[in-house]
Amino acid sequence: MQIESPSDAFASRIRSTLDSLTIDQVCGPASTRHELSIPYEPVAATLKLLKALSITDLSQTPTARLENIQSLTFQTIEILNHAANYSNGQSKTPDLRDNFINQIRSAHRNLYDTSAPAIALELHNQPAIMEQLGTAQSTLERLKSTELQCGDILNKIQNYATNTVASKQSQYFSTEAKGHSSAAWAWFGGIAAAAVIISATAWWASQNPPTNLVGDSLPLTILAYIPRFIILSIAFYSLSLCARNYRASRHNYIINRHRAIALDTFGVFAASTADSKVKDAILAQVSSTIFSSQPSGYSVDQAEPLPQATAVELLQRIGPK
Repeated sequence: MQIESPSDAFASRIRSTLDSLTIDQVCGPASTRHELSIPYEPVAATLKLLKALSITDLSQTPTARLENIQSLTFQTIEILNHAANYSNGQSKTPDLRDNFINQIRSAHRNLYDTSAPAIALELHNQPAIMEQLGTAQSTLERLKSTELQCGDILNKIQNYATNTVASKQSQYFSTEAKGHSSAAWAWFGGIAAAAVIISATAWWASQNPPTNLVGDSLPLTILAYIPRFIILSIAFYSLSLCARNYRASRHNYIINRHRAIALDTFGVFAASTADSKVKDAILAQVSSTIFSSQPSGYSVDQAEPLPQATAVELLQRIGPK
């Protein structure tokens, strides 16, 4: 059996693996990580050990130990590839995550125990390797710091996007409320006009009874009543129509004004807390206010709204038990 030279195929395979297998591929990108993701610590330690092996001269290592190092290295790479498939797949369970964590830690421990003497000898012979490992460590720390900064920036962008959408929707509801308010005042003017017409007609009819116009003729008296009846009928119908549309416009004004205020206050309350659960509770309450039926006092046929959970009750539900 021909043993691969550490400076040739073996080291080249490790380097190509490190080029194509990053910590984000094994653990998943920072933006998509969750409680079922593989943690960074064991993967980072294992990749660091593989990097050390890729730049270690194993030409002085005994054959049996060299074969053992190669075998454990390839097993470790295979485990990392399976872990990367898990992180990029859809099926994630706590058992699978824990199994991969245990496999990675076990592979790192076995490979470390086997290769540590060879790496230590190389470190003693080549101080430059220590500098490279230090550079890798500082790079890893910078990556972690960058990850935290990117997470903060992402949260700020998400909060800004949420507040921007809420502000735009608030302006839309506010515009709708102003339109319905103007329409309500127009219909209220129609109510006043119809009331004036009815009052004027009733006063004129009281001052000019039909008998003064047509004498004692019943047919002529009935005929004289017909125009007054038509005028009063039209006036009363107009009064009823204006009153009904006035109630509808006022109802829509109050509903849209209520929605606009809810969205305006959402930004204020959301900015006052950094807890995502509290923000979710506030957003749920705002959504309930917008999409559920709200009483206005102007809709006579409106059903009673269904009982809804308050923000305090929502916080109690999502809080720790």
